[in-house]
Amino acid sequence: MNRSKLALSTGLVLMGAWAVQAELVTTAEPVRSIDNIPPAPVGELTAIDTPDDTGGSITLAWELSADDRKVLSAFGDVVVTQSGMRGYRVYRLNVDTDEEELLAVLAPGSHSYVDETAQADITYIYSVRSFDADNETDYLVDLGSAEDLARIASALDNTFVPPVGPVKPVGEDGLPVVGWFSKQGDRVGFDDFFLFADHFGLGAGDTTFDPLYDLVPNGKIDFDDFFLFADNFGKTIANADEVRGG
Repeated sequence: MNRSKLALSTGLVLMGAWAVQAELVTTAEPVRSIDNIPPAPVGELTAIDTPDDTGGSITLAWELSADDRKVLSAFGDVVVTQSGMRGYRVYRLNVDTDEEELLAVLAPGSHSYVDETAQADITYIYSVRSFDADNETDYLVDLGSAEDLARIASALDNTFVPPVGPVKPVGEDGLPVVGWFSKQGDRVGFDDFFLFADHFGLGAGDTTFDPLYDLVPNGKIDFDDFFLFADNFGKTIANADEVRGG
């Protein structure tokens, strides 16, 4: 083979290789660009013990990021985000263990969240961070500031249980009745009068003084108590069985 034919063959081979390489390059997947602009942070984050619950619940609220806006349209509210914002991540820090965990990922337009997994009497610090495809913006506040303290909360048991005490006698009119000392029958009678008479005249300094008979509390069982007893003498106890049982 002469030199001209050799050069031509070599050129054809090189052109074929270049064509294959060019085809591989042009059919490759495009590379996604990196977003270096983080979304704006949320504002005014607050965390409070959920009112009127039985514990284990903390309610969060915040102002939307400046890159998250809700606008009105003919079809209702529409969430419009800027800078590619994708929503919010809610974090909780346990101050006892210093461990932080991700609680939820929320869609744009979200401005509140209820943490229903909080343990009673444990203090938590919350953070809500706006995010896009490549960035996450923390809620930054000065340590110890009012904004910082507003996002710290504990779940408390708000259930009120009234103290249990003895059942008080009431009359048929629903008003309290005093002087039914014996708990006999269903009315204030002579059994109660004799008990009262046995204690009449005693004062707080006496060893047998019983404040049960001091109907008008003044440290002594006197005529003030007698007149009140007389006013209740003969009254029927509407809840007699309940009083005896309680």
